[in-house]
Amino acid sequence: MKRKRHSNDVGHTETRKEIYTRDEVLLTTMQLVLQYNVEFNLPGTNLDIYQYAKTINAMGTIVKINMILQACIQTGIFKSLKDICEIIETPINASSSS
Repeated sequence: MKRKRHSNDVGHTETRKEIYTRDEVLLTTMQLVLQYNVEFNLPGTNLDIYQYAKTINAMGTIVKINMILQACIQTGIFKSLKDICEIIETPINASSSS
């Protein structure tokens, strides 16, 4: 069945909502951190990168961290939390550095 168009539908562009919530992006971060730990033989309890990502409010920055983690896993190139922060150009909080 076809939907009838109303005069106010013509030319109407729907505004796009964010596809993912912050919690969903952080869930992906956790998954990537666990894969990262396995890939680089780090303890499974090493959640420094995840803990740091949780402190960030800008979802775009968390997505950047996820992209870096994914690239590290795919290429086998290790980046420390400090390296990741330099790449995304954010300072490390004193409480999250180890």
